[in-house]
Amino acid sequence: MKTLTITRTSASFYTLPADQQRQRAQGTMAYMGKCRKSGELKDIYYTSALKGTVGIWEHQSDEKMARLALENPMWGYIDIIDFHPIYEMDAVNKGIREFLKD
Repeated sequence: MKTLTITRTSASFYTLPADQQRQRAQGTMAYMGKCRKSGELKDIYYTSALKGTVGIWEHQSDEKMARLALENPMWGYIDIIDFHPIYEMDAVNKGIREFLKD
């Protein structure tokens, strides 16, 4: 299942000491690299203020999706603003064409 996920860094992150913020930021960069390499993170963008992300993810199962969320070093310091399943346009168009045949 592919998803579109929009996150924002929570205010509590900015209350952490600078060294802990730096550690979490470095850990998150490594985490995103791992997710991209595995193919689970298809694409990611930072929001304009660099305080959040917009990502396209592909999960093989709900369990893997939950595991990935919990592995994120920023877990607990991000707010999920929006989360949507998204569908390949060709697959949707095929379903629509089949529906319209009837």
